[in-house]
Amino acid sequence: MTSLPGRAAFRWLEDRAYNVYSQFGEDGILAAIFEKLGTCNKWVLECGASDGVFFSNSRKLIEEGWFGVLVEADPAQFEKLTALYASTLEAERVQLFQHRVSSSEPGGLDVILSAANAPRSLDLAIIDVDGQDYWLFNSLLKHRPQVVMVEYDPNAPVDFVPPINGEGQAGKKAIIDLGVGKMYWPVAMTTTNIIFVQQELAHALAEPVDEPDGDAAQPQVPAFEPRVAAVMSTPRIGFLSTMDCIGLAIHRLGMSWFRGEGAFWSHALTRGIESAIKSGHNLIVTIDYDSIFEHDPTNNAIAKLICLMMDNPDVDVIVAGQMKREGGPLLATTKQEVKLLEPLIPIQQGHFGLTIFRASVFDRLKKPWFYEQPNENGEWNENRIDADIGFWKNCEEANINVQMSLDVLIGHLELVVTWPGQDLKPVYQPINNWRDVGKPSEAFDRQRVLAAVRANPALLYSPKLEMGG
Repeated sequence: MTSLPGRAAFRWLEDRAYNVYSQFGEDGILAAIFEKLGTCNKWVLECGASDGVFFSNSRKLIEEGWFGVLVEADPAQFEKLTALYASTLEAERVQLFQHRVSSSEPGGLDVILSAANAPRSLDLAIIDVDGQDYWLFNSLLKHRPQVVMVEYDPNAPVDFVPPINGEGQAGKKAIIDLGVGKMYWPVAMTTTNIIFVQQELAHALAEPVDEPDGDAAQPQVPAFEPRVAAVMSTPRIGFLSTMDCIGLAIHRLGMSWFRGEGAFWSHALTRGIESAIKSGHNLIVTIDYDSIFEHDPTNNAIAKLICLMMDNPDVDVIVAGQMKREGGPLLATTKQEVKLLEPLIPIQQGHFGLTIFRASVFDRLKKPWFYEQPNENGEWNENRIDADIGFWKNCEEANINVQMSLDVLIGHLELVVTWPGQDLKPVYQPINNWRDVGKPSEAFDRQRVLAAVRANPALLYSPKLEMGG
């Protein structure tokens, strides 16, 4: 594990505490941090800005020339916030958002920052919403502030994490552990706030100390830092709807993308995964060319999978919920009773439509990762093992922990043929079914219509046809 300074190396920051607008000395601590580190762009986000003055942690900085993105949900407080910046010189540098950010959807703060055209590495983010602070910090994926200040409840159990959109506020240790997992380091703590800096900046703030650090709860730096890549094996011609999803989703998350082509799906996917791992990525998201999924800034299927993986360090693979084409079942198999209300469901076999893997999985699998085998007669018919099934058997033999999330659902694109039915309403037929049986029996048949009219002459007087171009 990386060695980072203990609490004692940052005590000097708390000695610099003072208030101009803040409550517990945060104004002075932040001033000392940026005096030491310098600033990159002088952008600050404050979520829970209240009236912009009372116990504000951003007001002093905005008065000093910073750009502000201020978010407040309460209508009365937002009215005061609006009045504050209606006639001040700072107004042109401040953007106000009356919005209650949902903690259940990854990217809630990211979408606001994107709407404000804030830099990805803004200097400071302040999260102070008196409740869901933990989850809002957790959902911040696209933007990575230099410094983050998060409110905690000093009276809560130190490990307490409130339910998503539930009551209560996280305890001190829960916030610290989350920050460390997101590659931040706690450098100062006030009565209600923990101030983090990016781990790579911690040494620049530390001062030499002779005294031993007596904080037994000093966090440890995890070996895992999320670096995510998307990998895709594609035919030379595919669905543009899928490409739209991929382009928007990975762009919004700032992910790398490795796309391969070739006659053999498994070969291209293997090469893409190998390239992603060689480039230093430790989370791999596979995407099939016929998958569609949510990619909005506030509802991003890939972001949800990343958060699930970060929240479940013992899980190796998480598969999104997807149906087999042509009316088939879920693309997953399990040997045990499934509890659909659980956030994750253990499975033996999944799919690659939208699935996240720890890179370490591939060190544990025998090569080739994907293998295929004909049936006992040497034929590629029933009882064969296709490359994807061979992969999941490989995972089972290596005791890979594979789970499925029904909180992340993706669509499965397929070609269908549309026919006019007997009532001249659409009849949809999967393309493979058409190849097998031809035109469906539900399609319009004039002879059947004539027979029906003979049996019931009233059917002859039907509404006028509406012809479309």
